[in-house]
Amino acid sequence: MKAVGLDGHNGAFFPEFTRGETVPFSFQITDDDDQPKDITGWMLYVAMTTSRSCYDANTPEIDKAIAPQDAPNGIFSGEITDDETFGLAAGTVYGSIRVIDNNGRAFVVDKARLTVGECVSPRRVQ
Repeated sequence: MKAVGLDGHNGAFFPEFTRGETVPFSFQITDDDDQPKDITGWMLYVAMTTSRSCYDANTPEIDKAIAPQDAPNGIFSGEITDDETFGLAAGTVYGSIRVIDNNGRAFVVDKARLTVGECVSPRRVQ
């Protein structure tokens, strides 16, 4: 099982984004034969943290649950909001996407090292 990026993305994550930017994502869960996996009843969890492991003893800075958008075709879509990315420090963060299937089994389907750029928007001062 794997996560295949949709909308022109190679993976589920953007490799780089800016603090305060909304980051949309869309990907499909496929089986080993690249066929869409029916994910009815599944939940997706996106985590981002400064720690190398998003699910170790440290609390992720972002830990978001998302339901499938098109379960029979294995599609999850969502976004990390501008408020959520604004809470990240500029620099390197580590992201992971895990799914929990309808039997309660958890799978990490994507991991990435991401670069977060400093906020350049004049809307907030920190």
